[in-house]
Amino acid sequence: MANSHNTYRAIRHLSMFCLIAGGLLITQPAQPAVVPGSAQQSDSGAQKARIPNQMETVTGTVLIQEESGKQTYYLDIDGDGTGDYQLKFQSADLINDLPAAGSQVTVKGEIHGQTLDVHQVKKQ
Repeated sequence: MANSHNTYRAIRHLSMFCLIAGGLLITQPAQPAVVPGSAQQSDSGAQKARIPNQMETVTGTVLIQEESGKQTYYLDIDGDGTGDYQLKFQSADLINDLPAAGSQVTVKGEIHGQTLDVHQVKKQ
């Protein structure tokens, strides 16, 4: 009887770490959810979750898309040539001193999905 009790406990503990679906798949404990549509970055290239509406600091290359005389600013943080965040400048001082296309900048602001509300820009 003690053997069946130990087997039951072992199965119960194993079920906390495994999913059986046509085979055995060992999984990790649940990770915090990533906000859908949020851009992510880390120095090692691995992704980490960003918390919306929290001040973040990100570094990248400024990209500018011009359409019908209107310029839209983006920040490429992973060097693939596409904008990871659309930049929205939050003060007249920032708007009067916009970075040039191709500039390397460090931006501090709030992330909302694919939009970065810029509060501070440091040109490199």
